[in-house]
Amino acid sequence: MRRQVWLGLVAALATGVAGAQPYPSKPIRMIIPAGAGGGVDTVGRVIGQRLTEALGQPVVFDNRPGAGTMIGSELTAKSPPDGYTVLMVTNSHAINASLQRNLKYDPVKDFAEVTRAAISPYLLLVHPSVPVTNVKDLVALAKRRPGDLFYGSAGNGSATHLAGALFTSLAAVPRTFVNSGVGYIVAETGWFLFFILCFVLALPGMLMLPKIAPWNGNR
Repeated sequence: MRRQVWLGLVAALATGVAGAQPYPSKPIRMIIPAGAGGGVDTVGRVIGQRLTEALGQPVVFDNRPGAGTMIGSELTAKSPPDGYTVLMVTNSHAINASLQRNLKYDPVKDFAEVTRAAISPYLLLVHPSVPVTNVKDLVALAKRRPGDLFYGSAGNGSATHLAGALFTSLAAVPRTFVNSGVGYIVAETGWFLFFILCFVLALPGMLMLPKIAPWNGNR
């Protein structure tokens, strides 16, 4: 499974609502529906810097984390349709449309896709005390120790949550989902069996921690 990050605009930009004056004539607001320092934030800031250089107007970053990106998405959808609000979204934008019954915006009609910004695979990580070096051993251990398999993700309904559920379902092993930060779960869980599928952009910093053990690639 791979995670995709997309850049979208309030839909009116596609119809040229920016008007007769040259565009852009003022700063552009980039809403990032995630916390500072994460993968989505990193991609957004790199793109924003390049847009500033190319367009001659500053891009102002506005981090609005929470509710599986719905807070930032709703704020963008309700912004003036003048082309000066952009939104970084992930595949959670599509997931929310399937899981949430009462979205306060239309994930298709209220936005106009601009470009795919990044693609990243998810990686499987375990605590170093877990005596496995590949996925086959991990599954076997989980089956020998039912009830001891936990996994953390970016939150309820997130792509990492669903990826973990799919993995454990296909592997036919019991699991318990823990809704917490990925770095905290891997680093602080002692010998308990944990695994995480995480956004690879955050991995270099995570692997600097002494309590992180990445899957070595063996299947």
